[in-house]
Amino acid sequence: MAEHNFYAVGHGKKPGVYEKWADVQEQAFFQIKDFPQPVYKKFSTKEEAEEYVKARRPERISLEVNEKADKFYAVARGKVVGIFTDYNEVKNHIADYPQPLYKKFEKLDEAKAYYKKYSNGEEDGNPKESKAYNTPADNNEKEQTKKGPVFYAVAHGHKIGVFKTWEECQEATKDFKGAKFKKFDNEEDAKLMKTGYYAVVRGRSTGVYKTWSECERQVKGYRNASSQLASQEQNMWEGVPVVYTDGACFSNGYVGAAAGIGIYWGEQHVDNISEPLLNGPPTNNRAELTAVIRAIQTAIQRKYQQLIVRTDSNLLIQTMNLWIYGWRKNGWKTSNGTSVKNQDLIIQLDSLLENINVRFEHVTGHAGIFGNEKADQLAREGAVRYRQIKSQ
Repeated sequence: MAEHNFYAVGHGKKPGVYEKWADVQEQAFFQIKDFPQPVYKKFSTKEEAEEYVKARRPERISLEVNEKADKFYAVARGKVVGIFTDYNEVKNHIADYPQPLYKKFEKLDEAKAYYKKYSNGEEDGNPKESKAYNTPADNNEKEQTKKGPVFYAVAHGHKIGVFKTWEECQEATKDFKGAKFKKFDNEEDAKLMKTGYYAVVRGRSTGVYKTWSECERQVKGYRNASSQLASQEQNMWEGVPVVYTDGACFSNGYVGAAAGIGIYWGEQHVDNISEPLLNGPPTNNRAELTAVIRAIQTAIQRKYQQLIVRTDSNLLIQTMNLWIYGWRKNGWKTSNGTSVKNQDLIIQLDSLLENINVRFEHVTGHAGIFGNEKADQLAREGAVRYRQIKSQ
């Protein structure tokens, strides 16, 4: 007896369950090739296929938002979809959702256009049932258009980004160990390839994560986590810019305290910073946070896609790799209901991470680590200048 298959199209202009692969190609597949990362899967039972589609059918909400907002977020795929003005709300809607799709815009019309283009075009998507017809899904590559512009996404290379010529792609990947790149016929697919995702199937919490720090939190120390993640993480961060940050505070917690920040990119580097801490109370923790914020702001201005921040602050590492997820979800309250300290800086830092993938690494302070010692020196010099300014 011939095998009877069902094809579930979770994301496309006509999502639903099909019995013929030809129907998927004819009625849905030729349409979803314009979608970033179309979602579909073959099943042996109709019930499994229907459940697959149902799990990816979000609750739709109104596209009407405050037109005077500074920025707009279009969520085309997530647990809740639509247009939003609060990035924290967006994070809640896309957390643990397979292959989320969203983008930030300055104009509401652009956000609406993106949403309408990349969200499912039909709510119900109940195509006509027909007899099984099995064709390998690998034929998708042949369906891509051969006309129009092409885009080369480089996820790992000397330079990470999306390029419009093969020559630029070659320059970004040639002789780079573990280079990863791919050609696309539309820019949105290319941007998603460049960003990359981490799929956790065995960990504290399964799901799809956009940053290694979020993924690492689920798998680090977890006994049955896949060993492949370690090598993937190592390849991803090869050749990424590294910055050392530090904060210093003389008489921390006392009247007359003086604080400064230090940021070290390299010897005689133009972006090295040594400054007094003049935003808010002069404390060590605020200095540590401010130093990281300034470093990430510089990286974004330099159009870096990834950054490794090394700090000797255990508090900062715990904040960014562990606690911040719960605080954000709880409205910046701790587990006992008190307000998170220095939340103005933490919220600012969290917002910056929308624009760059950052890995936070802990280093031992005053242990002879050159970059850390330099950052410490710069921070102390900044604290000295703080005293000089306040004494005037």
